[in-house]
Amino acid sequence: MQIQTTVMAIVVITLLSGTAVFAQFLVRKTFKHEDLLEHSPILEPLLGVVGTLFSVLLGFLVAGAMERYHDARVNVDLEANSVGDVFRLAKGLEDADRKLIRNCCREYVDDVLDDEWKLMETHKSSDKAQEKYQELWDAALSIQPHDDRITNIHQTILTSMQSVGQNRRMRIVASQHGLGEMQWLVVMLGSAITVVFTLLFPMRKASFHLILTLLVTLSLGLNIWLLSAYSTPFAGELRIVPYMFQMLRETTFKGDDQAPRYLPAQ
Repeated sequence: MQIQTTVMAIVVITLLSGTAVFAQFLVRKTFKHEDLLEHSPILEPLLGVVGTLFSVLLGFLVAGAMERYHDARVNVDLEANSVGDVFRLAKGLEDADRKLIRNCCREYVDDVLDDEWKLMETHKSSDKAQEKYQELWDAALSIQPHDDRITNIHQTILTSMQSVGQNRRMRIVASQHGLGEMQWLVVMLGSAITVVFTLLFPMRKASFHLILTLLVTLSLGLNIWLLSAYSTPFAGELRIVPYMFQMLRETTFKGDDQAPRYLPAQ
């Protein structure tokens, strides 16, 4: 079952905060205030270096994940628009080709919405949608133009099919790949090191020290959650919704498959 991003955020932040509180308790039991105060001139610049390096790294990771999320959403819209273009252009073809291609477009969109979109939440793709995509290609490649008008329509359909294929592949790849295990290990270790440095500050008042530590932990937890949410663009509460595909099925595909009304009779 897919874990919702808000639940994930609460779990991550709670675990980090609880660990930070427990770690601060251990530090105060293990080290004397005088010892921490003696080493504070070294701890402060080191925290500045470590905090800056890790914040830059985490910022780049989050920004990169958000950019890939945006690209994935654009690819979805481009794929749907290209399918719509193929559907519209097919209206100018001969009767058999027109009905075949337009029905293939409808079935492909149905398979994407009803089958593949759910599978992408678990990093899988649909064999049914892939088969219908191949059938749509076969139908487009089987057109035999007999005049300049059909030739021009055929060439434009093939160009749109290339866009469908390119954006479909990019969508599938985006749904199956996120941050690697090594990247997550770096993020977790960097967060732990940053929190440890905050625990070593020589503060007499434990409550004030605890608040500052929790604020740092909360900031790290929110960024880690954001990184996780944007790294899986087709899963969780921030998952991409196929609005353009839905619009095709609800509006564009409702038209009949008759020849264009102003096409002269052959």
